[in-house]
Amino acid sequence: SLRASGIDCVRLNGRALLEGPALESTATGLFNVRAYRAMREWIRHNDTPATIYHLHGWQQILSPSIFLALKPVMRRTLMHAHDYFLVCPNGGQMNYVTNEPCPLRPMTARCIVTDCDKRNRSHKAWRVLRQGIRNSLNDLSAPGSRVALVQQGMSSVFARAGVPAANMANIPNPCLPFSETRIAAEKNSEFHFVGRLVAEKGVESFLLAARSAGVRARIIGDGPLRESLAGRFPEFVFEGWCDRTRLADLSQSARMLVMPSLYPEPFGLVVPEAIASGLPVLISDSALLAGEVVERRVGLAVDPVDRAAFAAVLRKCASDGDMIAGMSRRGFDEDNAMALRPQQWVDELFRVYAALLEATGAPAR
Repeated sequence: SLRASGIDCVRLNGRALLEGPALESTATGLFNVRAYRAMREWIRHNDTPATIYHLHGWQQILSPSIFLALKPVMRRTLMHAHDYFLVCPNGGQMNYVTNEPCPLRPMTARCIVTDCDKRNRSHKAWRVLRQGIRNSLNDLSAPGSRVALVQQGMSSVFARAGVPAANMANIPNPCLPFSETRIAAEKNSEFHFVGRLVAEKGVESFLLAARSAGVRARIIGDGPLRESLAGRFPEFVFEGWCDRTRLADLSQSARMLVMPSLYPEPFGLVVPEAIASGLPVLISDSALLAGEVVERRVGLAVDPVDRAAFAAVLRKCASDGDMIAGMSRRGFDEDNAMALRPQQWVDELFRVYAALLEATGAPAR
């Protein structure tokens, strides 16, 4: 555990916004007083000129209040963008009503009035208010502000939101392969989806295309759509959530991993994990990793909304063993790695930390 490693932990006893009473969640989601006070007090009692603050997710529990608490130490703070919540009200840079990537500049008039929320217009209004509070407490365009992106392709959205290139650092997520030996994908017949079963992940589009193509599909993961999808697609296997050991075992029978996200998914850790195991990937053409997958020739990109084209690509991948074998071998080659190994990731973080300290005149240690 963290405490066993000598790491100071502060419990906020929070919960995801949708798990609490509506009025309470509405208020704490805009400004969590408990989180603000806890962070402010920790800084007051523990801060040094060489202390670095690394902020990951904030939108569920910490709320915009965390940016007010971090204001005195913001030049020594790294904000990690695993999604677009730092700039985009709904966090996905996605119109969930039309199921299309959003081309708008976040928080402009057109953005604010667009009906794009996955729930309803009133929820969008609340998200806009929350984003306005966040933006008022922290200016990402200010000199010394630093945002870590998990994929270089995210930079266009942040630039559109007014974040200068000098304030962004590209730090791909670390990954380990599913398998230490190459998965002989060309000998297998199953197409695997691994992830949460929610609409924006495009799993329904995949199943419809798989049915049209007449290929085998295995769904690994859980979520609110699992029961309804399992009922509508009884010919396919629904595994539910699996731990890493079980996932590694199941992957030995996979021909291809399919990531059919309907939104511009920033990273999708399962993609480099699969590729490093020798498992080719069929990826949504809107995903930020799509270009790299195609360029490295370790998979193919497809429009998940075009069912006929999707099914045609699945049939091609099911029948062309030589193509699959080539993708598998290229992906398993360490020189073709699409993500950092854990130690490389740590090294990159420390490089950015050192730059933050250097900019403030504090000695790096």
